[in-house]
Amino acid sequence: MRAVATFVVDKRYLFFLLYVFALIFCVFSRNWVAVENDVTAYLPADTETRQGLTAMNDNFLTPGSARVMVSNVTWETAQTLYDAIEVVSDVELVSFDHTEAHYRDAAALYDVTFSAAASDTASIQALAKIQDLL
Repeated sequence: MRAVATFVVDKRYLFFLLYVFALIFCVFSRNWVAVENDVTAYLPADTETRQGLTAMNDNFLTPGSARVMVSNVTWETAQTLYDAIEVVSDVELVSFDHTEAHYRDAAALYDVTFSAAASDTASIQALAKIQDLL
């Protein structure tokens, strides 16, 4: 151990240089790593869970949704905006009422459900229409 410690102390500038190179490499290589947020992507194809999820995705549509908040509006303006959002094409459902969950302190929260999946262009265009409307 004494020999190893002596070597590290004697060659400390070499170790500093190696750490600097490692730091530079880490900075440049951080974009090479991709993060997989879907835990089910790690399941083998022959498991029952994967087969069930595949069957669900093939047979059922999970619609896209958005929570839209508008600040500094009166209750009447919030109700008018609700009526306008409700008639936007590809909007399936809008939830808004006079409870504190949807209107509080001059801020209105709309729960919007689209008729297509979240990544579908129809949902994206509907969200853009809502943004333009607001």
